[in-house]
Amino acid sequence: MAKGLTNGDPAPPLKGTSVMDGAEVELKALSEKYTIVVFSRYFGCPVCQSDFDKLLAHESKILEKANIIYVTQSSETSAKEFLEKKGGGEFPVICDPQAPYPIYQAWHVGNVTLGMLPKMQKAAKGYTHGPKEGNERQSPADFIIDTNGKIIAANYDLLDIDGIMKMVDLW
Repeated sequence: MAKGLTNGDPAPPLKGTSVMDGAEVELKALSEKYTIVVFSRYFGCPVCQSDFDKLLAHESKILEKANIIYVTQSSETSAKEFLEKKGGGEFPVICDPQAPYPIYQAWHVGNVTLGMLPKMQKAAKGYTHGPKEGNERQSPADFIIDTNGKIIAANYDLLDIDGIMKMVDLW
């Protein structure tokens, strides 16, 4: 896979349909505010469940100053079931469930590295593994995009909620 995206790079196109309301979502249409783009694996993944809970815990504060787009390899059916049970998420969730996972490829989100495994094991504690979907080796990632469509923070790892909140506090 090509090198990852870095600060200052233009954000790749991102377009999809929100699972819960069927609305079309396009990154470039959200340029009036900063946008946080979060890539997970799938909702059966305990690490992804943990990261989603962290995002939900800070959702209202983030949404005051930024948009959130959440991308998953879960099918639309499983994503909708998870979100209905979870009862949260006032932001669009977009599914990219079919290999070769074109949204993940466009954003250069590759596979988990060995260095991530201890963090993943810790993050998964207390969560139950659900049905497997997508690429089991898929890495999570998150990005912060400014109003000009440029990446100002790229994280190819578990959700960096502390880094995101530091940025949100500056805006």
